[in-house]
Amino acid sequence: MKITKDRVLKDYNKLVLLAEKLFEKKQYERTAVVIKTAALLMYNFNIIYTDERLESLLHKIAYVYIPQLATEKADKTVLFYDWWCWETRGLSNIYIKALVANGYKVIVVTQEYNKKNTDWLLDLLGEQGCIEFYNAKSSYKAQLENLSAIYNKHKPSFAFFHSMPNDVTGCAFFAKIPCTRYQINLTDHAYWLGATCLDYSLEFRDYGYTISKNHRHIPEEKLLVLPYYPVHKRVAADSMKDFFEAHKNIVFSGGSLYKIAGSPVFFEIASYILDTYKDATFVFIGGGNPENINNFIFQKGYQDRFFYFAERPDFEDFIRRSKFFLCTYPIMGALMNQLAVINGKIPLCYNPNMDDIARDGDNESLFIDTGHNPVMSYKTLDGLKQEIDRLFTDSNYLSQKEKQLEGMIISESDFSEQVKSILETKSKKYHGHERKLDLEEFAQIYIDAENNTNRQYNLIFAQTKSLVIYRHFPIQCFLGLATVMKRRILK
Repeated sequence: MKITKDRVLKDYNKLVLLAEKLFEKKQYERTAVVIKTAALLMYNFNIIYTDERLESLLHKIAYVYIPQLATEKADKTVLFYDWWCWETRGLSNIYIKALVANGYKVIVVTQEYNKKNTDWLLDLLGEQGCIEFYNAKSSYKAQLENLSAIYNKHKPSFAFFHSMPNDVTGCAFFAKIPCTRYQINLTDHAYWLGATCLDYSLEFRDYGYTISKNHRHIPEEKLLVLPYYPVHKRVAADSMKDFFEAHKNIVFSGGSLYKIAGSPVFFEIASYILDTYKDATFVFIGGGNPENINNFIFQKGYQDRFFYFAERPDFEDFIRRSKFFLCTYPIMGALMNQLAVINGKIPLCYNPNMDDIARDGDNESLFIDTGHNPVMSYKTLDGLKQEIDRLFTDSNYLSQKEKQLEGMIISESDFSEQVKSILETKSKKYHGHERKLDLEEFAQIYIDAENNTNRQYNLIFAQTKSLVIYRHFPIQCFLGLATVMKRRILK
């Protein structure tokens, strides 16, 4: 049974109404589970970007579960709520580094599961902060009581939120804490909970700025724009020496595989490159369901020329050895494009709506305008192919464009200075610009990807392992469990 917009909205609204009824019955734990499920469902399809009904429930849960919070504030103390504790993914590393550099005491709050991932964080904090853990597997009541005790212990003046789009615990916590709250808008292209649980939203590009203003309905004065720089490590791909010896003319691409699942265009471009330049090799590195990419390789007979690898720590070595980076399509990434630039490689993008409608493929707004930025995005496939041809055949032209990449990523010192300004004066060096967005088309891309490859829809329900979800969505849960069993058998 194919997924449609109407079906997504029907199930989503059923979840929201169920959450409201459960809250009225004072079944608060179940309410939280259903809110989390509804948010995850909408995050996967992005038909809407916020929901007043769920936002209201977050505040009500906070009122019921969170005890009295200290109103006094410790000077220059920041609570940094971080779900993942990633060192190189996400934005926590650079924000915490900036806060420490500006003399702030940083209290990182994260789930106990991350204890094994915090060595880098302890080194970064030094004596200027600490890490507090809470049990994310305990009841929502226990989680919020634990977080409240941490808050009362440190009495922060500021709090930063860096978490999942469906983090009910974190959003309810931020709904009530009496300090200045900043949401780091990591997944700016997508639906997330908590639009009413912040004082300021930190945006990194025009696309997210426009969605937050017009579709999350966050007032413009609460939107602060700050580009970011990627954290990268120069890990050598030593195990691939023979591969690099055999393949000298590499085109690289990468990112989550769902970003190339909703359209055949990415594969058409890859085919053009491999069919036109017989010495070329294509490498894609990323996570997700590789079904579509493996089918493409075998159908085209590219087993010796198109190579797919799962996520690996040495992927930047592939970027550095490539001719250029081909952006994913129909959904463009952000971090991978920036990593291409920081490694001196051009992120080449196909964007048919350029200069007309910006979607999550607005490559140019990821970077600082230096006055000499190279052209990186092309409105037509013919234009893109002509640029590919020139990059392959004119080494001087390629070198010239690579030199123009210098200065397009915000420096660490500038980023640190802007974080200080945001906290102390709310002054802004960078400003957002509204863009015309075709969000109907964007949502359809996700629906097409689900029907063509992803097949995650029923898993959203089944993986809750919640009796209340199983009772109200039996078919989805049964089909989801069947999918899990099928995948285990195929493995």
